Amino acid sequence: MELRLLWWNAGIFSGRGLAAADSKRTTAMSILGELIRSQQPDLIGLCEISVEDVAALELVVTDLGYGVRSLHGQDGQVRFDMCVVYRIGRLRLAEEMIVHHVDRSRDKALRLGVGIVISFEAEKDELAVVLSHWPSRLRMHDGSHERVYLGSKLLEIVSALRLERPVVLMGDYNDEPYSDSIFCHLGAVRDSSLALANGKIYNPFWKHLSGPWSRPFTGLPIRHGTLRYGSAGNQTWWLFDQIMFSHELLTGDSWVLDESCVGVIPWSDMGDQQNVAVFDHLPVIAQLNWSV
Repeated sequence: MELRLLWWNAGIFSGRGLAAADSKRTTAMSILGELIRSQQPDLIGLCEISVEDVAALELVVTDLGYGVRSLHGQDGQVRFDMCVVYRIGRLRLAEEMIVHHVDRSRDKALRLGVGIVISFEAEKDELAVVLSHWPSRLRMHDGSHERVYLGSKLLEIVSALRLERPVVLMGDYNDEPYSDSIFCHLGAVRDSSLALANGKIYNPFWKHLSGPWSRPFTGLPIRHGTLRYGSAGNQTWWLFDQIMFSHELLTGDSWVLDESCVGVIPWSDMGDQQNVAVFDHLPVIAQLNWSV
């Protein structure tokens, strides 16, 4: 038995309340349907999606056997723009355990993530999932005190959740695996044996910092991450979208990470390549296997 987890920044609704053009929204819905058919995920986390988009998404996924749960909310000026899509009859969401995590201990309120609890209908073992969409580097620059603080506060949340159940982190962090916020302050390491021995968070997406090699003159896309943003000067692709795991998911006692099923989903798996080129983020996927 496996649990397939997928994350995508759909990019059809900005934090400033601006919706994408209808054509882009329609294409996004088509891509999500194709991702469900091709990847068979049990849980999809989405960000940059509006409440109205959730209603449209329900029409797309219901016939495929999936439900949608909005995770939208607002705390002062902090907005949450996320939802989850889940496989009905296979996965259960604990409605009473949805928590919007906002930190107000500093001058600026910080959006840390939304916590949910999921379980298989046939099993009692629960997983905590924290979905995050951290601020853009245009608003909060790389290495800033705020970004470092985001990592530290998210680690506090994970440490508390781990006392009762294993934890999965997924999101668009607008930081790479080696950024101080993720590596030093969240403590998400690339060495699974170190994570297991020292009780740290494991980040399997380190290995996707370098994408599949191809010759530039072939015209084929070269992927070295999940976000295409070429105006930064020294690179075109950034690995901002990641799925990470508390060390309990490495032990093999219940759910265990399947390293062979972790990756970035290429444009070629998302329908018409000419259409999806308007999206700057690629989805990421990971899988847990039931080992008992």
